Amino acid sequence: MTIKKKLVTFSISVLVIAFTTFIFAYLVISKQISTHSVIQTLENLAQTKTISIEDSVQPDIELAKKMVSSPLVIKFFENPNNEEIRNLAFAELASYQHTFSSNNLFWVNNHD
Repeated sequence: MTIKKKLVTFSISVLVIAFTTFIFAYLVISKQISTHSVIQTLENLAQTKTISIEDSVQPDIELAKKMVSSPLVIKFFENPNNEEIRNLAFAELASYQHTFSSNNLFWVNNHD
């Protein structure tokens, strides 16, 4: 083989190896960029959904805080067997129930 043919073969081999290396590097880098982009998009979506859920629940949380600080409700939970307080508390709890967005109300008490 002449030096010219060896040089051409060597040049073509180097170009093929370089081209293959550049293609591989491009694919790896583009995958990392797209993965980062997808992760960023999902994080933004999760944050948006979290804010949306918090905004929709916040009024009910504030109402529940107001309800549990009611002196009548507190007296009822301290003594659930007192019929007079019970009837008044149930009337107040019913008014809170209709104010909640789900129209549902429940409670847990350790006095039975």
